[in-house]
Amino acid sequence: MKTHLCKYYFTLYLFVSAPLILWAQPKFSLNGSAVLRSGNCYQLTSSRISNDVGAMWGDFTIDLKNSLEFNFSINLGCNRSSGEGIAFVIHNDKNGLAALGCGGEGMGFAKIANRCEGIGNSLAIEFDSRYSTSERDLYRPHLTLVQNGQINRPLVNPVALLSVGEILDCEAHAVKIIWKPSKREMLIYIDENLRLTYNGDLVNDIFGGEGELYFGFTASSSAQAYAQSVCVESVIMELDPIFERKHKFEQGVSIFTNPIKERLTIDIDFPQDDYVQIQLYDSSGKVIYEIPSHLVRENEYSFNMPGLPTGTYYVTVTNGTERVSKKITHISTMRA
Repeated sequence: MKTHLCKYYFTLYLFVSAPLILWAQPKFSLNGSAVLRSGNCYQLTSSRISNDVGAMWGDFTIDLKNSLEFNFSINLGCNRSSGEGIAFVIHNDKNGLAALGCGGEGMGFAKIANRCEGIGNSLAIEFDSRYSTSERDLYRPHLTLVQNGQINRPLVNPVALLSVGEILDCEAHAVKIIWKPSKREMLIYIDENLRLTYNGDLVNDIFGGEGELYFGFTASSSAQAYAQSVCVESVIMELDPIFERKHKFEQGVSIFTNPIKERLTIDIDFPQDDYVQIQLYDSSGKVIYEIPSHLVRENEYSFNMPGLPTGTYYVTVTNGTERVSKKITHISTMRA
């Protein structure tokens, strides 16, 4: 089976234009205390050295505009008085593969005031094994999402890592992370149980529309030495056709200039056999102008706006299936 996986990996990697790309047991660059133990398993913090901090980053980048699935297992040890935990991190920090955040309660990714800056422009899923009185922690090991290393301001309320049982049992626990850009939804499973759902626009709200993101794992230990490890099984990246269609539609609508003065121009880059409807709304939601649904005949449409007061307006364009709405600012040049 192992030989089969490796063969499949190389076949798909060579044909990067294929709709599905599978990295079976991907390779990682290691920082800090992280070391390779065997095959696809890495130890992030040592059982002999206290206050360790380590990181491992995949040797290829990912794009959140694609559907993604990460399969791995974590071992948080079995000492309830130790810590701190492991985090799965996506980022485009300026340090790239050399990125490494704060130790201690920072779990190798976070920003700690007066200590270190943490990993910038990042999303972290933290598997926190230790209660920290200075943060919004649960008393038991827990799971949450953190943006830009701000561990005192999690994106969602923390939940227990396991619904039943104890994760600090010296055993490996399977984790699956699924991201669907068309639904703007992230699902996190532990031992096949759904533990957390996050809904949000990761592409734009967190990463400003940028692709080519690094992914990997970080971890740290406390004053007591504590071994924590991760084994990476697979990374699956697949084209999301619904997201691609929506994205292509949005990219096909351009508005200029903005802010506008008396004349609004909308550039449409759609096929000639596509239907389009264009509406202009004021800030209260009232329709000011409308071009009814029709087959695309031209690439440029205009609204003359003399008499409309200065303010915020919204242009919506739809083809009956997809819809895009853009905010504009109108500056009236007419004097009372």
